[in-house]
Amino acid sequence: MFWHDLQLGNATGASILFAAAGTFWFSMGNLVSIEVRLAEIPLLVANAWGMVYGALILGVWCLIQGVEWVVPTTATF
Repeated sequence: MFWHDLQLGNATGASILFAAAGTFWFSMGNLVSIEVRLAEIPLLVANAWGMVYGALILGVWCLIQGVEWVVPTTATF
């Protein structure tokens, strides 16, 4: 990135922040995976708990944002 690219706007700064945040959280996930492996927790168990925590966090976020929970009645492909 060059300085004039950042000055143009078009959410370039926000894009860089999102990329940096994504890299940070990816690195944190790697550190957690090392700790899980050292604790000798089975891979499938660790993955299942990670999915449960992720679903709970997403559900709470949706409740805070007021997202309406709807089960789709038609399939769209």
